[in-house]
This record gives sequence, structure tokens and C-alpha cells, in this order.
Amino acid sequence: MGSKIEGTSMPPLRRDPYEVLSVSRDASDQEIKTAYRKLALKYHPDKNANNPEASELFKEVAFSYSILSDPEKRRQYDSAGFEAIETDGMDMEIDLSNLGTVNTMFAALF
Repeated sequence: MGSKIEGTSMPPLRRDPYEVLSVSRDASDQEIKTAYRKLALKYHPDKNANNPEASELFKEVAFSYSILSDPEKRRQYDSAGFEAIETDGMDMEIDLSNLGTVNTMFAALF
């Protein structure tokens, strides 16, 4: 039922992805991407090695971005919430292992 990121279940009470990224529901793709980049840099585990809360926030930011950056998932979420994007009872997974360090992650985004 819960979503997974790097083998960890997301908390049962998830925050609205728009709230997590601090963007409005009518935010453009560019506004969403900009908000994600800012928060991902702020909470990235490489920059916050001694702060487990930052790591959890980074996962929440990445999960929110995975929904809002995909037009179909965003449409589904907007129409019916998290239940709409959890298809057929399967867990949604995000593999963050290939993101590497902050520098390589942001180099890939630009």
C-alpha cells in the first residue's frame, strides 16, 4: 500500500506533493522543476550526513517530484489523490541509487 524509496516504505500519512515542493496546483513544469532542484540541493544526504531528518525530507521531495514531473501521474493525483497513482496495489518505487553526489545529480539535470 505504501510507496517505497530505496527500500523504505513511505509514511502512511503523506503530504500533498504541491505542499512539499511549495508550489501551487497550477504551477508550470518549470516552476516544479526549479522548486525540486532547490529543495533537493538543500536536503541532499551528501550535504546533510549527520541529519537523518534531512534524508527523509529529501526522499519526500523526490517522491513528490516523481508525481508532479510526470504529466500522467500528476493528472491522476489531481483527480483522485495518492490512491490513483498506486495502480493495482503495486508499490511505486523510486531508485535514487544512480543519482550519486550532489554535483553529478545536478549536472544531469542541466
